[in-house]
Amino acid sequence: MKIKKVIIEGFRAYETKSDGTFDFTTPLGDPARFVSIYAPNGFGKTSFYDAVEWALTNNIERFVRDYTRVENDNISRAQNQESRRQHILRNRAIPESAPSRVTVTGIGFGDVIKDVPKARAGSRDYLFRREAPVRGMEEVAGIFLSQEAIDGFLREEKPDARYDRFMQNFGDSDDTYRANLVALRRELTILLKGMSEEQRRYEEVLAKQTDTGIFESVNRTIQSLVDRGERIESVSESFDADSERDLRNLITQRLHELNNSSADLERFLVDLQAALVELPVVAGSMATRGAAIKALSELEKRRHAVNRYAKLKEKVAHWTESVERAHADTTRHQTLSSKVPSFEELLSQMAQITAREQESEAQLQVKKAELESWEVRIATCKTSLQDLDVNANALVALRERAPEIYRELNEGRAVINERQAQRDNRQQRLDVLTAKRDLEKSNLESLIGLEITEESINAVDLTMISEEGVSVLPLRQAVLEKARRAELLVAAGKALAAFDAQKDQFATLVSLGCEILAKTPSNQCPLCTKEHASPDDLLQNILGNHLLNQLEAAALQKQNDARAAFDESCQQVTVLIEEWNRRKDKAALDFRARVLQSERELHALTLEIKSLDRDIQAAAPRVQTSAQLVLNLSAEQLGQKLAEDLRQVSERRAKEQSDLSRSEDEAQLRRDAVKLLNQAIDEARAKADQAKGSEVYKESMAVCLSSALDPAQLRQHVAQMLEESQAKAAAALQQLKDARDQLEKEEVTVPNPRTEDMASLEREEQSNQRSRLEAEAEISTFVSKIGSHLPEYDSSWLPERIVEGINSANAMYAQQKETTTGLARQYALLGEQLELVLPYVESIGARKQLDKLLTEKAEHEALSAKVDAEYTHIIQRLDSRISSFFFTDLINSIYRKIDPHPDFKEVRFTCEFPEGEKPRLHVLVSDEAGDCIAPNLYFSAAQVNILSLSIFLARALHVKAHGEPVGCIFIDDPIHSMDSINVLATIDLLRTISKKFDRQIILSTHDRSFFELLKRKIPEYHYESKFLELETFGRIKARTGETDPS
Repeated sequence: MKIKKVIIEGFRAYETKSDGTFDFTTPLGDPARFVSIYAPNGFGKTSFYDAVEWALTNNIERFVRDYTRVENDNISRAQNQESRRQHILRNRAIPESAPSRVTVTGIGFGDVIKDVPKARAGSRDYLFRREAPVRGMEEVAGIFLSQEAIDGFLREEKPDARYDRFMQNFGDSDDTYRANLVALRRELTILLKGMSEEQRRYEEVLAKQTDTGIFESVNRTIQSLVDRGERIESVSESFDADSERDLRNLITQRLHELNNSSADLERFLVDLQAALVELPVVAGSMATRGAAIKALSELEKRRHAVNRYAKLKEKVAHWTESVERAHADTTRHQTLSSKVPSFEELLSQMAQITAREQESEAQLQVKKAELESWEVRIATCKTSLQDLDVNANALVALRERAPEIYRELNEGRAVINERQAQRDNRQQRLDVLTAKRDLEKSNLESLIGLEITEESINAVDLTMISEEGVSVLPLRQAVLEKARRAELLVAAGKALAAFDAQKDQFATLVSLGCEILAKTPSNQCPLCTKEHASPDDLLQNILGNHLLNQLEAAALQKQNDARAAFDESCQQVTVLIEEWNRRKDKAALDFRARVLQSERELHALTLEIKSLDRDIQAAAPRVQTSAQLVLNLSAEQLGQKLAEDLRQVSERRAKEQSDLSRSEDEAQLRRDAVKLLNQAIDEARAKADQAKGSEVYKESMAVCLSSALDPAQLRQHVAQMLEESQAKAAAALQQLKDARDQLEKEEVTVPNPRTEDMASLEREEQSNQRSRLEAEAEISTFVSKIGSHLPEYDSSWLPERIVEGINSANAMYAQQKETTTGLARQYALLGEQLELVLPYVESIGARKQLDKLLTEKAEHEALSAKVDAEYTHIIQRLDSRISSFFFTDLINSIYRKIDPHPDFKEVRFTCEFPEGEKPRLHVLVSDEAGDCIAPNLYFSAAQVNILSLSIFLARALHVKAHGEPVGCIFIDDPIHSMDSINVLATIDLLRTISKKFDRQIILSTHDRSFFELLKRKIPEYHYESKFLELETFGRIKARTGETDPS
C-alpha cells in the first residue's frame, strides 16, 4: 500500500483542487519512496495530515485524543450559533455549493474518496468523537506520527493513561479478561469478608444461654388470651425473626388499643358521675323553660290585637288624606281650564314671530356666506402683496450683494484650482514612486528567489547585484575552466582505461616477435627494422621492453594532475559563488532599504494628497453655495434677470392692489346687510321671550311637558283630568267611611287597644325569650354529655328517668374496664416472654446457617485461590504481549542507530498492576549495568523526541491493512530540538528504512535547512524521492522537474 496522489479540495486550509493536489509519483509514474513537504508554520502542513488521516481512518487523532477531545468539543459547542453552520473540516472561504472532499489514490488499495458531511444551521460538520474505522483498516492510524503524538506519548500522558490508550487502540480480550478478573477478585474479597463477619455473628448467637421451656410458657399465655376471645396463633420451633416481628406488632397494637379503651371507659365514668351532680340544676332549667314558653304564647296573642288596631287607624288616616288630595286636584284642574283660551292665543302669536325669524335667518346665512367669500379674497390679495414685497426686497438685496458674492466665488474657485493642481502634481509623483517601489519590490523578490549556482551564472538577475568594478566574468571563466578541466579529467580517465585494453595486445605482439626470431634469428627488429648487436640482444630488448608501463604511469599521473586541477577549479567556483551570495545578501538589504524608503515617501505623499482632498472638499461647498446664490449666472446675465424680475413684480403688485380695493368695498356692503338682519332677528326673539314669560304660558307649558302633550291638545286633556279627579274624590270618601266603621267595631271587641304599649310588650317578650334560651343552653350541654352514653334518651324524659339511665351505664362501663385491664396484663406478659423466645429460635437457626455458611466459604476460598493464580497468569501474558507489540528489538536497533545518549542505549517497556489502582505502562531506558530511568525525567527534549520516533517507526513497520503490510509512513516535523549529528543520523535511518523495508516515507518540515539537507542526502535521481513545497497558506507550489546531474 503506497500513495501516488492526494487531492484535497474545500478541506480546512485548502480551497480548490488545484491548491491541494499532492502528486507523489516519479517521472516513471511509480509512487516515490521518499516524499518531503516543506512549508513554514501556518501554511497548511497539519491540514494535509488531517485530510489523509481522516480519509483513511475516519478520525483525526489530535482532535479525539482522550485528554483533548472533551475540551475541543466544549470549545466547539460554545462557538455554535443557531442561525449559522459551524465548519470545522470544511474550508470557510468556499461557497456552500462547492465540494469539500479528500481523495487518496495509490497502489495496494482502491481509491479512497471521502466527502465532508454538510452541517445544518446551528450544527457542526465534525462532532469530536472517535468513529469506527473501515473494516480491515483498524491499524492504519499507527502510520501517522505528529509532534503532538510524540509529546503526548512520553511527556504529557501519565503511565495509567498510556496503558488505557494502548489497550483502547491495540488491546484485545486479554485486558478485558484481566479487568473482569480484577472485578471478580474484588467481589470475592468483599464476599469472603462478609462471610467471615456473618460467621462471627452466628458464633456469638450460639454462645448465648437459652431457655428450652419457654415455648410452653408462651403458648399457655396465648391460650389464655384465646379463651378471652382474642385471635392469636401459638408458637413452634419454626418461630423466626419475621414471626416475632409480626407477633410483637400484634401485641403492641392490641396493648395500644386496650389502653386507649381503658382510658375512654375511665373518662365515661367520670362524665356520668359529673352528670349526676349537675342533674338538680338541669331539672330547675327544665321548669324555667316550661314557664317561659307559656308566657311567650300569651304575649303573642296580645301583640296580634294591638297590630290589628294600629293598621285600622293607619287605614283611616290614609283615606282621609286621599279625600283631601282629590278635592285639591279638582280645584286645580278647574283653575287651569279657565286659563286655556289665553294660552291658545299666545301660541298663535308665537307661531307668527317664529316664521318671521326663520325667514330673516335664511337671508342672514346667504349674506354671511358672501361676506366670507369676499374676506377670503381680501386675505389672498394681502398675502400676494406681502409675497411680492418680499420677492422685490430679495431681488434688490441680491443686486446689492452680487459684487461681494462674485468676489467670494472667484476666490473659492481659485483656491480649488490651486489645490487641484497641487494634488495632480502629488498624484503624478505618487504614480512614479509607486512604479519605482513595485519595480524595487519585484527586484527584491527576484533577488530573494535567486539561487546562485553554476547553472544560474548567466541569469539576467545577476546584474542586480553587480558592483562597480566587479564583473561576473571571473565566475563564468572559473565555471568554464572547471568544465574544461572536467573534460580533461574525463579524457585522462579514458586514456588510462585504454591502456588496460592495450596490455593484452602488447603481450601478443611481444610473443609474436619472439616466435619470429626463434624461427629466423636476425639483428634487425621485425617491427621497427632497427639494427641490434646480435639476435640475442634483440630478443632481450623485446622481452625487457617497459615502455607500456611507463606510458601507463604517465597517464595515471596525468589523471591525478587533472583531478587536482578539477578539485582546485571546484573550490575556486565554490569560493566565487559564496562571494556572489554575500553580494546577493548585501544587495537584498540595499533593495529592502530602498523599498522601505519608497514606502515612507509614498506614505508622506498619500497624506499630502488626502490633506489636499480635504481642502478641496471643504472649499467646494462654499463655491457651490455662492454659485447657487447668483443662480449660476454671470454678472451681466444676473443684472438683466434681476431687472426683468423687478418689472414683473411691480406689474403684479399693481394688479393685486386694485383687486384688494374692490373686494373690500363688496365685503363692507355684506357686513351692513348682516347687521340689519341680526337686529330683526333679535327683535323677534324678544317678543317671543316676552310671551313665554307670562304666567299663563309657563303654567300651561308645565302641564304639557309633565304629561308629554302637544300644546294644541291641552283643552281636551284638562277636561279629562277634571272629570277623573272628581271621580277619585267620591271613591276616597266611600273608603274613608268603611275604614271608620271597622275601627269603631274593633274598639268595641278588644278591651283597651289604645292603652296597650307595643314597646313594653316587646321588652316582656325579650325577657321571657332570654330565660327560655338560657335554660335550653344548660339542658343542651347536659344532653350532649349523656347522649352518647344513653342512646335511648328522649327530650320527654324526666329527671328520675335520667338518673336510672346513668346508673345503668355506669355499671356497664365498670364491667368493660375490668375486662380490658385483664387483657392488657396478659398481652404485657406475652411481650415479656417473647424476649426469651427469639434467642432460643435464633440459636437453632444459627446452627443451620453456620453449617451452610462454612461450606460456601470453603468453596469461595478455593475459587479465590484459582482466580489469583489466573490473574498472575494473565498479567504475565499481558506483559509479554506488550513487549511483543512494541517490537523491542527493532526499537532498540533504531534507537541505537541515532544514538542520542552516551550511556542509556536500551529501551524497555514494563507494565505495573498495583492492587486497587489502574494498570500503568512505563517506558524506560537502561545502561549497560541494567539501571533504568524514566526518559521524560532525565532526557532532553531532543532525546525524548528520538525515543518517541524510534517507538513509532518500529510500530509503523508492522502495521497491516486487510492482512497486508501498510507500505507508507507519515511523519510530521520529526527533528524538533535535534542537533546536526542527530539530524544526519535520523536522515540515514529514514533512508535505510525506506530502502530496506520497502516503505514510502512522507515527511513534512518547517525547517528550510533540513529540507535542503534532505535534497542533498536523498536526491531524486538516485533514491526515487520527491520534494514538494507550499508557497502560501493552503496552496501547493507548482513544481518544475529536476534533471539527473549525473
